[in-house]
Amino acid sequence: MLMKKGLIAFDLDGTLIDGFDRFYPGRLEAIEELSRDYYITIASGRSWESIRRFAVLLGINIPYISYDGALLRDVEGRTYFKTTIEERELRFLEVFQRKYNLPFVLFTENHSRIHPMVEEYGTIVSHWRLNYVKDIHFDYEREPIIKVILMRENFQMMRSIFREMISLRGGVRGIYMYPSRKRKGLWIVDITHPGTNKGVALKKLSEILNVDRVVAVGDYLNDIPMFQVSDISIAVEPSLEEVKRHADFILQDFRDIVSILL
Repeated sequence: MLMKKGLIAFDLDGTLIDGFDRFYPGRLEAIEELSRDYYITIASGRSWESIRRFAVLLGINIPYISYDGALLRDVEGRTYFKTTIEERELRFLEVFQRKYNLPFVLFTENHSRIHPMVEEYGTIVSHWRLNYVKDIHFDYEREPIIKVILMRENFQMMRSIFREMISLRGGVRGIYMYPSRKRKGLWIVDITHPGTNKGVALKKLSEILNVDRVVAVGDYLNDIPMFQVSDISIAVEPSLEEVKRHADFILQDFRDIVSILL
């Protein structure tokens, strides 16, 4: 059996696919070539179910990283690693949600619960709708919550929540605030366990596979933690200087990745 050179973890949105869930030109061909020498996986903020169809298409038979590192699971549904948000933090978030009537998405291991108001934002939640139910109650007692998303077209309000969570956690850990890529003016606060990130999950996966060389490929802030634990970090058309600073290579042409790694 041919030994693999290592493991490559690819971010999904913005790195491999566009806003319509279509692979950018040249991505599939490059990954197919790399897969002869490397294990290939996906590391995304999306749910396990949403990533699964891309994993199947790419022929990924090892665990992949979902919920920004909160769940490490394979296409068959076997879980290798999982973190959930503590109840005290969920109670804290519930206060904000009720006070401002914030649209929310609560992600559990196998599905999502979406506030009806979220649908007003249209395609922004198209990939959240896989295996979902509508729920007007910010109910976290029925089953463990892996990830919470709060949203509103009010920057000051969302920044206030973001800062309160930073204060509660003693730093920016497991929490991101960012503008929607699809809806102008919509701000999102994205929360997982404070010890969760793509880097933690990627390190665990590399230990499972017992590989010596780890490569991370991404384009945004939530990819930096996996850049930090990788032997080679590659940023694909990054727009933020902070992402560029953490990358060993910055690519404008994705096909250059083949010459770098092979």
